[in-house]
Amino acid sequence: MTRGHTCEAEGGCDQTTPAHLCGAHFTELLRALRGVGRLTPELRVTLTRQAVSSAVGDSTSDAGLPYAEAAADLYWIAGETLRVWAFDVARIVGYQPAYPDRTAHLAGWHIAHRQVLRHLPDIAQMHDETRWLARTMRTAIYGPGPLQSLGPCDTCGRALGAAAGQAAVTCPGCGAVYDVPTRRRALLSEAKEQLLTATELSRVMPELLGDQLAELKTERIRKWASRGRLVQRPGRRYRVGDVLTLLNVELST
Repeated sequence: MTRGHTCEAEGGCDQTTPAHLCGAHFTELLRALRGVGRLTPELRVTLTRQAVSSAVGDSTSDAGLPYAEAAADLYWIAGETLRVWAFDVARIVGYQPAYPDRTAHLAGWHIAHRQVLRHLPDIAQMHDETRWLARTMRTAIYGPGPLQSLGPCDTCGRALGAAAGQAAVTCPGCGAVYDVPTRRRALLSEAKEQLLTATELSRVMPELLGDQLAELKTERIRKWASRGRLVQRPGRRYRVGDVLTLLNVELST
């Protein structure tokens, strides 16, 4: 029997696990890999648009060049990061990815070898790096600040994003139009069973419920737990639906 030890995820985790990451943090890694795979084509489009806009137009068009360069750097970093981790996996499984130069393919290849990933000695570092990549790619595509993901389009699967105060978004792939508040509530309703940390909840809830919830401090969430009003799950996480109930948030429109 494998002896358990404490999860090695960045930021601390008190869960005992036979692997290097607990189940919750390993799920985060897989989610980040899916995000990188999904966002890679979007980043390529963003890079192309920024490069073109910085090369044409009036004399001020050069102002866009640093952003194009940053997107290009990020595109390269994403590919190189996943390739480095692929070398470690390939040494175990005995073969290389079919398309080592395609970042989205590499992300899927890692997910397909999740059982090997789980036991890599440096998996905690991969967890940290991959989550950073997914977050940074999302920012590069949708821009910094309050612009948030609205999930994939129901019709074509393209990623949707909306800025603060934006009432509706149009899918860049098929042209479908979504009401932003309705979409955000739908995402929260679908995520009721998901488990998030107090920090993640304090960020996500105001983003998705800005018209009903201006702020949700981590201390408030932890006080609920300490007073027995909120059940703390493995990995110091809390069920989204339980928090919504305590906030008395109405998701129907």
